[in-house]
Amino acid sequence: MSVVLHHNSPPRLVALMIVGATLLAYPELLSELVSRLEQRGLRIIMFLLEHEGDVDRAMGEVAGYQVCAAIAAARPSEECIARLQGEGVPVVLYNCFNRGGVASCDHAQCGRTWQRCSWAAVTGVLE
Repeated sequence: MSVVLHHNSPPRLVALMIVGATLLAYPELLSELVSRLEQRGLRIIMFLLEHEGDVDRAMGEVAGYQVCAAIAAARPSEECIARLQGEGVPVVLYNCFNRGGVASCDHAQCGRTWQRCSWAAVTGVLE
């Protein structure tokens, strides 16, 4: 399969930075993510990290590619996030939390919210 990118076409690559151990813990993650992105005409360029601390180096490499978004399944530094966002690349954090202007998934907070809402559904009192 060949992909032709026209000069004026927007980038259709999404950078994924993920630790190898995460793939072992969540094997369905990669196939589901690739499937969902491909349905939207996007392709993934994957940076497989040996350690979570390697994410900043990988995010530095991402700048060399024309990506339309970056997904990090490891916690990058604020500086790396700001650098990519400054280049117009939205950053999504998977399974980690950041208070800045990125989309993130904090499973602990999701669990607390679910518990609070479930309690409210049972008791009729939202705390």
